Amino acid sequence: MIIWYLFLLLSIWCLGFILARLLLNKPHFLEWIGISFILGSFVIGLIWYILNWYADVPINRELGNWTIAICFALLAIFRKETLYHFIRLMQDRISKIRFRSISFIGISIIILYSMTTFLPNAIIPVTDWDALTLYDFRALIVNKTGFFSSPAIVSNYFLGYPPFTSIGHLFGYIFDFYGVKMFYSALILSLSLTFYGLCRKYSSSLSSILATALVITHPLVVSQTYFAYTNLPYMIYYGLASIYLIQWTQSRSHKDMLVAGILFAGSSWIRAAEPLYILAILNALVFLFLFKRFKNWHHLLLLLTPFFFREWWFYHINNTREAFNIHSPVSSELLSSQTDMLDHGIRVINFVFKYAISDFIWLLILAAFAAFFALKQKNLLAIASSVFVSSIVAVLFYGTYVFSKSFEAWENIPDSLTRLSMILLIPACFLVSSLIFKSTDKKHLRRE
Repeated sequence: MIIWYLFLLLSIWCLGFILARLLLNKPHFLEWIGISFILGSFVIGLIWYILNWYADVPINRELGNWTIAICFALLAIFRKETLYHFIRLMQDRISKIRFRSISFIGISIIILYSMTTFLPNAIIPVTDWDALTLYDFRALIVNKTGFFSSPAIVSNYFLGYPPFTSIGHLFGYIFDFYGVKMFYSALILSLSLTFYGLCRKYSSSLSSILATALVITHPLVVSQTYFAYTNLPYMIYYGLASIYLIQWTQSRSHKDMLVAGILFAGSSWIRAAEPLYILAILNALVFLFLFKRFKNWHHLLLLLTPFFFREWWFYHINNTREAFNIHSPVSSELLSSQTDMLDHGIRVINFVFKYAISDFIWLLILAAFAAFFALKQKNLLAIASSVFVSSIVAVLFYGTYVFSKSFEAWENIPDSLTRLSMILLIPACFLVSSLIFKSTDKKHLRRE
């Protein structure tokens, strides 16, 4: 039943399309197209879960059909505010595109490249260990029983991860379609369009294409596109949220801060264990003082969205543990010092550099040059990007050190750090796009 599955994905995009019209501040039309599915996936998944858990609405084909009908109906109702406005925006942009230009060819190649992942993901089933035993298994149980409260999936093992990826699989399973990894292909295509559109607001078309290509062709991103894990969606939501936060430093629009808050909340709906939204709040405070945005201080309250969302999630799972008489997992205590602090610190630095930084070393070198020129040219957008990228690198080192003091076998799971470090990719590529390529490619600076 792939047709109904595709209709459901399209309806999710329709809802996100309406939300994007309300939320985005002067979007590029490709940004609008791309972010729609990302927003829609978060909102639909959250609505399904709340209806399922608190209103006893089963997740099945009937719910899928209702979702399709309601989303298309909403698009029809708000067609003047959404479709007509979008068509005018798109016509204005397309009228300026030369279809034989390098820019048009480059965008087409990026879109086609992103779409090549759909066929393998439609054919090859979920085979990865964590997905089989957690994300996909939970989706299969819900598909069979209709409820996330099924005893088979109510345990600390499952409650440790929010259900974003499982619901993404359920989009296909409720229609008896098992090529559910197409959901990740849709996210990659959405990322390509959104990231290009965001870069294009401030950079040349050619540099935006190159930056987008750097993101979607990175070996870690390519491999994770075919894995039904949380890392790729987490990178997309967290990375794009960071760009909207960085964009706020220039636009000063509450809409950019609101979208950042929603996407950071979305990242917590994917992985709640890492409180990396705190990094966003700290960066926002730095931006407030660094760029003297004191008149817009109240915009920072919108960044509390992920905080309240994450607190709701932990409140929910704690109540679930009490209701099902599940003991909370024992908190990790700091290990006794087995080596001196200096030796341990050196081991952590080597570990992080080998399994995180080394995968992005050339990109970070380019970003460092970009940061240098940003200070020299007083490019606010690039300076903000530099601050955010630097803070992520610092957190990777500090977080690994803290984790190493509470988990004795920390050196035995390097792949987890490698996948987490993917959050560096989007803001670092945006930094490179916003400065270096633009300064060396001025003949392509006309808007398209």
